[in-house]
Amino acid sequence: MKNIKILGIVTTIFLVLLISLFGILAAFGFFGSKRPESEKPAIEKDFETKKSEYLISENGTKAVIKTDLGEMEISVPESSAGKKFLELAKSGAFDGTEFKTLAENMFIQVSVPAENFSAEKTEFACLYGTLAFVLEEDFVSPSFFIVMNKSLSGFSKAYISEKTFPEEKSALYEEFGGIPEYEEKTIVFGKIISGFDTAEKIASAKKSGYTGGYSALSPVKIISVEISD
Repeated sequence: MKNIKILGIVTTIFLVLLISLFGILAAFGFFGSKRPESEKPAIEKDFETKKSEYLISENGTKAVIKTDLGEMEISVPESSAGKKFLELAKSGAFDGTEFKTLAENMFIQVSVPAENFSAEKTEFACLYGTLAFVLEEDFVSPSFFIVMNKSLSGFSKAYISEKTFPEEKSALYEEFGGIPEYEEKTIVFGKIISGFDTAEKIASAKKSGYTGGYSALSPVKIISVEISD
């Protein structure tokens, strides 16, 4: 009888210690619990804040690019290049244009016959799903491409290292993929927020030849670009 009582006491003590241990582990996030934002170290908050400076927000002006293969909804920030894209879209400059240059796993490109225009360079990273105007000397041509590279190539990683990218921007490229070596040649002005499948369909279309990109055999056409009020 005495042994049974002792066993009961030992069992109770063990359970109390076990429950306490689980509580401690949970508090430190060992079971996937996420720390409240207020409890994150200041250095971690600062890192996330700096990362956001290179990301295009999904809260920008919304526009829908309608194509033969489907739609892509994009977010356009309040930058000079972003405003220029919206201005061109409202004028119908992109209606009827085609994705003639395709480089699967790199980009899909549209060219529009129009005068060049100046635009301020931005710090936005050239990530997968972003849209960017192509720089031509000191001007930007109203041709743009959509980045389709989901992961970094060895060349891209070496480029980031050589150019000593900020740690926060490097982390974004590791997370989302993209073409960091194109940052000097382009101005990023938007990003896809839905309709990635449409972009992938366009990129995987039949193509031939290579002159900076493959020529689409049957180019996908932009029907219109509609801007949300």
